[in-house]
Amino acid sequence: VVCVGWENEPRKLGFVYCLCRISALYYLTVGSQDCVQLTSKDFNVYSPRFNPQGNKLVYLECLGLGGPHHSCSALKMIDWPTRKLSTVLEIVSRPEAGEFPGLYTICLPQRCWDDEGRRLVFQDTWRSLQEVLCVDVEEGKVERVSHGEGAWLVLDVWKDLVVAQRASPNLSPSLMVGKLYTNKEKPSVRWIMIDSTQCSLVENVHWNIKCFQKDGLPYEAILIMPPKSTEQLPPLAVIPHGGPHIAFPADFMSWPVCLVALGFAVLLVNYRGSTGFGQDNVLSLPGHAGVNDVQDVQNVAETVVAEGVVDKDKIVVLGGSHGGFISVHLVSQYPNFYKAASVRNPVVDIDGVCFSTKFFCAVYIECEGLLYHF
Repeated sequence: VVCVGWENEPRKLGFVYCLCRISALYYLTVGSQDCVQLTSKDFNVYSPRFNPQGNKLVYLECLGLGGPHHSCSALKMIDWPTRKLSTVLEIVSRPEAGEFPGLYTICLPQRCWDDEGRRLVFQDTWRSLQEVLCVDVEEGKVERVSHGEGAWLVLDVWKDLVVAQRASPNLSPSLMVGKLYTNKEKPSVRWIMIDSTQCSLVENVHWNIKCFQKDGLPYEAILIMPPKSTEQLPPLAVIPHGGPHIAFPADFMSWPVCLVALGFAVLLVNYRGSTGFGQDNVLSLPGHAGVNDVQDVQNVAETVVAEGVVDKDKIVVLGGSHGGFISVHLVSQYPNFYKAASVRNPVVDIDGVCFSTKFFCAVYIECEGLLYHF
């Protein structure tokens, strides 16, 4: 039995929404007392997966205790017969536009190997998209094999068949099946749609991704526009995500759909510090929370207003957790820009968070940029 074990001394730390917990892979022999530690405790490891042949074990590895809640991961592999450890994909610091931005998934599919036991197929964040990736673990190469912008979710891989879900802000989830071909220079998948039921609420809804850059680091926003009206411009709902180290995918989500159905334009902002843009981007936020993230969201909102596609006198901001933290900053720093705010469990009581919840780490790393070890 191969499993992940987490340290719980001197303090047991919460795990939900926070991967920065020291852990290691262990190998247990059923029926005996043997428990062998396979990896170092210097990092956080998760999502181990054997290939069908049982001779390769892959897992994800990211920063351990002392870093952001979530960051870019490396893909590691153990040759099981020899127990030799190797790195398949390194952490990506600063990718160029169009380049592979690194791994950010927190869980590989239970079945993610091809029939040969050489390639992994799974979905991951690629800037503001969610793509299906195919990784050759022997050559350390990764390719995008999804077709069409939006958000893809790998449901299962069986032999060389891939079952996935595809969606976008104006496309409700569709069931897709693809055949993985690996006899060319790079792998590809031929996709077939099996089932699709379009939601009537998103008819004539349009969306696009807006790209920005500051201090050499990119950030993006997804603008979802309701059906055009000849009478008036739509109000705008600005929504920064929580986390803070996650990202909004260009996915079909019920609450933006409802806002669009009410006539709002919706702006989902992936500010600097979001995942999917490289490790340097993630690490740019700690120590600058309340500054970089707030400035990015406001710059995006002002850019959309300047384009003349929304009503500049009807702008609201919504956010939860760190998104709520950003939202209250926005309405206090730009009181004449926003007409209303709605926040859910905003991180505003820093002292209370530090001493009464598992998120004390957020105070040290996000607000102060300090490493910690308890």
